[in-house]
Amino acid sequence: MAFVVPAGEAQAACTERCILQTTTCSGGICCAVYKCWRSDCSVYIRKQCA
Repeated sequence: MAFVVPAGEAQAACTERCILQTTTCSGGICCAVYKCWRSDCSVYIRKQCA
């Protein structure tokens, strides 16, 4: 997963990147929810639990 700092707003919309949206913890298990963009501008949610 590439984290690129884009040059300009138009480019920013279509850069593959993720931002941390929320973190939730229950019973000692914490999950981080990331909002991600693909290079074609579509958005998806990625969840990582530990």
